Amino acid sequence: MANKEHYQQATYAVGVFNKWRDAHPDIVPDLSDADLSKGLLRGGKLFQANMTGADLRRTNLKEADLHEANLTRANLSKTNLVGANLNRSNLERADLSKATLGNANLEGAILRQAELNKATFNKANLTGADLSGARLRETDLQGASGLTQVQIDQAIGDHSTALPEGIRRPANWVKDLDKP
Repeated sequence: MANKEHYQQATYAVGVFNKWRDAHPDIVPDLSDADLSKGLLRGGKLFQANMTGADLRRTNLKEADLHEANLTRANLSKTNLVGANLNRSNLERADLSKATLGNANLEGAILRQAELNKATFNKANLTGADLSGARLRETDLQGASGLTQVQIDQAIGDHSTALPEGIRRPANWVKDLDKP
């Protein structure tokens, strides 16, 4: 359950929240299980925050600093994460379906068993990201950088997954994730 004061700060204008973070650099915001859906956290200083299970659907997190944040099981579906810093963030079992991650930094991010269906990663940095068991149906990874064959081999995709040049579709990927 989210810390009440931290939640209140996060629901104010992002400038107010960022000033609060600057004034309290030692506080790790606890926004676990918080409903921040449809919020405007563009450019928010959410680094190292505990956002486990948070509802961030349709949130504008463009250029937000989420490095080392715990977003395990968070709902980030249809979220704007363009230019967001998710460096070393934990997104295990998070829902990023239809999220826009253009120019996002996901270097070293944990995306194990994450739902990445229909997400776009144009110019996103996926260097060292853990994609083990991540679902990639209709996911656009063509413009992503730092992606390796090993990362793709550990993910779960299908024929609709768009891969970058030089990365081959794994033989164990099913023709269609919706069919057995």
